[in-house]
Amino acid sequence: AKGGSVVVDREVSISYLDESGIGRLDLVVSDESAQRCVVEVKTRPFEQGDLEKHRLYQSSRDVAPDCEWVFIAIEEQDCDLHGFRFVSWSDVCIRLRSLAPDLMRAKGLPVCAMTLAFVAAIEQNVLKLGALPNASRARIVKTALYLQRFLAEVSIS
Repeated sequence: AKGGSVVVDREVSISYLDESGIGRLDLVVSDESAQRCVVEVKTRPFEQGDLEKHRLYQSSRDVAPDCEWVFIAIEEQDCDLHGFRFVSWSDVCIRLRSLAPDLMRAKGLPVCAMTLAFVAAIEQNVLKLGALPNASRARIVKTALYLQRFLAEVSIS
């Protein structure tokens, strides 16, 4: 929405087209004119069975037909996402970190700091990154590779 306000609603109830019940969408992003994006979030490993509801969500009359469908999870698996586009938590974190300078200029220190705190919480608790005391070699290597990817993808100025 150019210049318009964007609204993000959480846990939005919708009814299934086949009238088999109702579901709850994790996030629905809308502007003044329509729903623009549905985001489903997983912070733990998932299986195909966890994704069956995606098909039901997309058939609901309660969601705009041209809505974008996004699935955020730790890592992509060989599963049918039923029309959802996969985005990894590491991609989300790297993108938010890369936006920090612009966010600082546009919104100021408190908003930027809270965003980076959110990113750090995802990195530590969902992605299991960080060189904590007594961290395993695998965790340290995973963190180093993540930092290397961040530096390769982001130009720091």
